[in-house]
Amino acid sequence: MFSIIDSIIGHSPTATVFSMSSDVTQYEMVRNAYKVMVKNPWILNGGTATANKYQTAKNFLSGTNIHKLITMDTLVSTKYLSQLSAEVGSFTPQNQIEMNAKSYFSAMANFLSNNHTLSPADSSILLTVATQSTFNGGYAVQKARNMLNLFIDDFPTYTGNPTPSLKQAPNEGSFVEEDDQLRKISVKVFPNPAQDIINFETEGGCSKDVLRLDIYGFTGELIISDYIVSRNNTAISTSELSNGIFFYRITKGNTILQKGKFVVNK
Repeated sequence: MFSIIDSIIGHSPTATVFSMSSDVTQYEMVRNAYKVMVKNPWILNGGTATANKYQTAKNFLSGTNIHKLITMDTLVSTKYLSQLSAEVGSFTPQNQIEMNAKSYFSAMANFLSNNHTLSPADSSILLTVATQSTFNGGYAVQKARNMLNLFIDDFPTYTGNPTPSLKQAPNEGSFVEEDDQLRKISVKVFPNPAQDIINFETEGGCSKDVLRLDIYGFTGELIISDYIVSRNNTAISTSELSNGIFFYRITKGNTILQKGKFVVNK
């Protein structure tokens, strides 16, 4: 993070300079560094050279669009919808990353306000974002995919194909991978809605197959990562999950076996 902070302080101290950057990797690194400083204010204290450098960087970034995006992330998590809508309405994107983020937050504000229902117009806007490459479109691309429950392979962008390969996320019992052994594995997720626990029951495959289970919040953050064994039932406590919609992904190695979503209603 130190080299990123150096790069910020090296810029002219105007609030718009850094947020104009269209370098996705650099932009995301700075955004994440700023999140760390916001969530861990103790690193700004102490009067050391390092702490002072972090404080200077935080002061600079607090006047940029990166700060506004972090604010909107927080408003989504806390469901302050009127404030979220106001922030989205006043937000002026300065690059493609921020344009995608505004589209995502606008759709999310409408979604939360409309009893977790996506309008056709918002779905269309999100699809435009979701089908961009994450290497060019920023973090909102994956968030849009999560909202639409899409699996999109970005790998073709490395081989000269500018359009990512889009696949609808597999339904229960269907898979992206066509390997014979993996095709035999099916996963039942119940109850849905869940209260205290959510069960992931696997059938087929080999009894020694170890699968990875990732559970994501609606804004795309990874909340739970665990391992499950085929031909077995794994009960996951919902104690770490608030009421709402969550996405799960089950993988073996680099192969996605199943993706879906469930609701927690305690």
